[in-house]
Amino acid sequence: MRSSAACCSRRIVRKRTPGEDLIGLLLPASVGGALANIATSLAGKVSVNLNFTAGHDAMAAAIERCGIRTILTSRVFLARAGIETLPGMLYLEDLLAQTSALSKVAMAVATTLLPAALITRLLVHEKDADSLATVIFSSGSTGVLRA
Repeated sequence: MRSSAACCSRRIVRKRTPGEDLIGLLLPASVGGALANIATSLAGKVSVNLNFTAGHDAMAAAIERCGIRTILTSRVFLARAGIETLPGMLYLEDLLAQTSALSKVAMAVATTLLPAALITRLLVHEKDADSLATVIFSSGSTGVLRA
């Protein structure tokens, strides 16, 4: 079922982020975070996992460095972590609510019954094997040099 959630989400990510290559992800290390990374990759986009533990300035620097316009996140996570809303946030709860029950069932059936090669051909936006897959800002990589 989780593979079908990533496949359903990938369609929405592609539709909601035309012309964007790098998509910010502001999520905890969780199943939801992993699925968002997979959906972003399946959509042919590069996920930029924003390090919310490094603080607002470091996160803002990462967003600026990567030219991020869209950030996938969760309202529940933002509330629990005490993180303020930023421009361009798309909430996973809303994206899942926008997916019809029929689409969810169809994707669950497809990902369960179809061979992986056919799913790849139909659903995966393939990139060159040397293409950038993800950007991760660790707590040591987000410092901003000041004069």
